Amino acid sequence: MDKIKVLVIDDEPMYAGIIEKILDPDRYSVLKNFDAGSGIKAAEEKKPDIILLDWKLPDMEGIEACRILKSSANTKNIPVLMFTSMATTKNKVAGLEAGADDYITKPFDDKELIARINAAFRRFQGERQEIEENIKTVERYISKELFNRLKGISHKERKEERASILFCDLCSFTLLTRSLTPETIKEILDKYFALISETVQKKYGIIDKFIGDAVMALFLSRRESDIPSEKSALECAIDIHRGIGRRRDPGGNPLKVRTGIHTGKVIIDSVGTEKRSDFTVIGSAVNFAAKLQQTALPGQILVSGETAEALQPFYELEKIVCEDFSEKYGIEPYEVHFEA
Repeated sequence: MDKIKVLVIDDEPMYAGIIEKILDPDRYSVLKNFDAGSGIKAAEEKKPDIILLDWKLPDMEGIEACRILKSSANTKNIPVLMFTSMATTKNKVAGLEAGADDYITKPFDDKELIARINAAFRRFQGERQEIEENIKTVERYISKELFNRLKGISHKERKEERASILFCDLCSFTLLTRSLTPETIKEILDKYFALISETVQKKYGIIDKFIGDAVMALFLSRRESDIPSEKSALECAIDIHRGIGRRRDPGGNPLKVRTGIHTGKVIIDSVGTEKRSDFTVIGSAVNFAAKLQQTALPGQILVSGETAEALQPFYELEKIVCEDFSEKYGIEPYEVHFEA
């Protein structure tokens, strides 16, 4: 069993030493800092399970240090127990309002200190377990990558970013399902989505959602490489077409997909109401990618002119004459030629 990591921030080494002696070394690991600055830094780096914070510190008030700890994403969930010789109601209220989880008066009783530390740790463990369970639930409905991009970012902080949107669906699937049982339909979709999800992940894309037999995926330019989002999205689309092309429906006919890709500005955020909302990608780029997918023929990949600009050096592209489409949506479709 891992030891409970206790961080003591107190400018009096005597008290820090007393706490270390009180706590069973087989169960607790004690870290000691004697000023707020180094204590806050230790909390960020060492990730303790409990923080014991003195009210009076040489570089700042303990109450201010508590506010800093509770305002940081890295330390805000760590329980803070403030202790001091000032046992007035005013001081206790001030400490609790600053975010402290409990209050201990000096000099403290050994058993009371241990009991309060254990109680705070149990609450912390319970809250952490609940958060982890909630995260697992959320990740069933949105991708882990999308969740990680969103967590800790407020709505106001979410900004537009350039992305390539991919839409892909199975051709003639509605017609095919007329003669299939629900169990068989589910089996086909599960295998189809598994192949697509694996392919999207390999190309560093993010599955946004499954819509019937269609898939929407998001590709962002990778900061750690020079690979543009357009290239990642197209490589993914080609791999999907090749992978699906090797599959057959229950009647022995080869499966085919059609794909549309468009690049533009989007925002990743939640839409809906307080009772029901959904994380998704928002922007005209999503609609244009969907329209390209709906226009594509079975086995065809269509990209917009915006996407084609980044792909010209790498792939053979052919501009498609489709006046109604261009006039209606203001984008030029290009077909991507590739070996199936």
